[in-house]
Amino acid sequence: MQKEYKFAYIAGLVDGEGTITLTYNNKVDLFRAPILSMSSTSKELLVFLQKEFGGSIVRHKTYKRVLVLESSKTKSTQSY
Repeated sequence: MQKEYKFAYIAGLVDGEGTITLTYNNKVDLFRAPILSMSSTSKELLVFLQKEFGGSIVRHKTYKRVLVLESSKTKSTQSY
């Protein structure tokens, strides 16, 4: 997939199914960190996003068929 199409595809996914939040890393930290969160029943989709942004894939607490990718690592905040 060409780079510009890949990023347009990712932007559409995040816009439709994802969440970007700013949160403190811990109680002492004065700076907020962005967290990308995406839920899906497609593990392949989340693995694709994980390769781009890092993070971990876990099962949703309530909906066991749903997987969640959460990434707050440095790789996800690099400029492309």
